Amino acid sequence: MTTTTSTNNAFVPIYAFQAKDQPSDGKITKEWLQADYSKRVKENKKPNWFQERSFIEVAGAVLGLGGIAAWIASYVKETKVGKWISGTVSLGGIGAVIIGLLNAVDLNKSDSLNGNQTIQTETTEHSSSAKQITAKDFYSRLDYSDVYGQHADIGDNGRKYAEALAKTANAGNADEIERVSKELRAKFNAQMESIGQTPGESGRSESWALWDIGKQLYLFENQSESSGKYRLANPLTDAQLQEEIVYRMIGWEIAPPKADKEPPYHSYEYTEIGRKAVQEIATENSNSPTNFSNNNLDTEIKELVLKFKDHDRKALDRIIEIGKPAVEALIIELQSKECNSFTRSFAAEALGRIRDPKAVNPLINILNKDENFFVRSCAAGALGNIGDLKAIDPLIDALKDEYLFVRSSAAEALGNIGDFKAVDPLINALKDEESLVRLLVAKALGDIRDHKALEALETVSLTDKDETVKREAKIAIARIKNPKDEVPVFTEPRNN
Repeated sequence: MTTTTSTNNAFVPIYAFQAKDQPSDGKITKEWLQADYSKRVKENKKPNWFQERSFIEVAGAVLGLGGIAAWIASYVKETKVGKWISGTVSLGGIGAVIIGLLNAVDLNKSDSLNGNQTIQTETTEHSSSAKQITAKDFYSRLDYSDVYGQHADIGDNGRKYAEALAKTANAGNADEIERVSKELRAKFNAQMESIGQTPGESGRSESWALWDIGKQLYLFENQSESSGKYRLANPLTDAQLQEEIVYRMIGWEIAPPKADKEPPYHSYEYTEIGRKAVQEIATENSNSPTNFSNNNLDTEIKELVLKFKDHDRKALDRIIEIGKPAVEALIIELQSKECNSFTRSFAAEALGRIRDPKAVNPLINILNKDENFFVRSCAAGALGNIGDLKAIDPLIDALKDEYLFVRSSAAEALGNIGDFKAVDPLINALKDEESLVRLLVAKALGDIRDHKALEALETVSLTDKDETVKREAKIAIARIKNPKDEVPVFTEPRNN
């Protein structure tokens, strides 16, 4: 417990009387002085040498200098006045020495002001001089250069995640980041061995674990930027999120994209791919079913669908895990006029992630007729995931929808399907008034890779008013011109 100790004003540093915020009771204490001194140091307003001296020190110094001058004067000129001055100042000098000694004794006590000041100063200066970790310190650890042998641009998202890692590390969690990264890689290697798989180059890198830790830290702090498809929690402390990260990487290793193609799944979908792979192997080894019996499964599906209206993503994830046995129930909910928009949008998303062709016609019907723009947007995304060519014409029509989210989802879906029939409508959509739509249209044209789009994309890359659209157009141009080569821009394959 700290004791408040009053101080004699004669021993108070001069700077204390220059402080803007004087103690409310007018009493200057050692504790207040320490706090004020620490505040000044942190604000780079540390008092100079003279300001740190007390009045008694200044008086002692003046008397001491006067004494020296008097002694010199008494030897230079033997006069009564000189002797009188010499004697007087000599007494003053002796007095200054005594005062100085008393001051020194007081300030050398363990709880003295000067001792505390020195400790506080050293602590503050040591803290401010400690090396701060910057985002750039993480760039080379996020670009997979430890396995590929060369550095690459980690993109805008990568820089955000590096900032999140640096911020967390500087908050005293640097060791924790390293510990969790190491544990994630160890768990990944153990799970891969359990399913008889050997990690590829990406899996052998430390980058994937740090990337996902940084990503989840960023999303946890900036939840408004989350798509709602990732668990929002602290990856350094949340065991369930750590498990999802490991499954996500397993999914990526099991179903990687082809060299000249974008990933066939969204990042969050790889979590389910990895989890199912591990569960299926575990089922084979134990010779017992993972799911319930058919009767119990039907009951579970109905109960899960009922939870859609409450926007329950755990119920959605479980439905997707069940897969095709849930398709009929999902189609019924998708088309029901009694279901709210949450239920219909969840049903559309689930059907798109299960990818059963039976869902194509119902989804097209919803895209064309549903009154809720969010439901139509989810239907467009689902059709893009399934990839059936029957969806191309309805998706082209959706490029003219009055709501930008429907138009942007339609553009992305057409890019995922990759049919040349969509190229001309997408070129026209490069003129859309919304930058998000133009960005996803440019990306879709880069996915389809038809040289017909080059002229329009080059115009956009030079004239569009949005820098992110320009950048995406340049990426699309590079992909079209180099269909078999690696795109010369880091495209963050697992974090789309």
